[in-house]
Amino acid sequence: MTTQPERIPLDDLTSDQLDALYARIAELEQQVEEQVNAKVSVAGKWGNALADQAAAEAAVARLTAGRDALLKSVADLITSIGYARHTLATEICGQPMAREDMSLEQIVADAVAEYRADQSTIARLAAEQPAT
Repeated sequence: MTTQPERIPLDDLTSDQLDALYARIAELEQQVEEQVNAKVSVAGKWGNALADQAAAEAAVARLTAGRDALLKSVADLITSIGYARHTLATEICGQPMAREDMSLEQIVADAVAEYRADQSTIARLAAEQPAT
């Protein structure tokens, strides 16, 4: 256990001792103010960090919603491409339905090949016709 320093009776204090006490009080008040300011600064940084976290979470939510909308658009586009491929295969190529593994390029290539075959047949038939 620590012992308290011997107390000086108030009537026996010199002005120098009293000035030293006031200086010590001012020094301690300054230290307390510095500690309070440091703690307020840390609290402010935590407050900013919490605000930054809330802003980041809001941004993530917006990006997630945007991603979901984009994925839906891509799914709709894929569906539209499937319908277009089916239409191209049935109406242009004369196929009842394109095979699932056929790409759009394959369907167009088949249509071009069929067109060229038709043109070749027409040219051959025209050449076989007797002149009138």
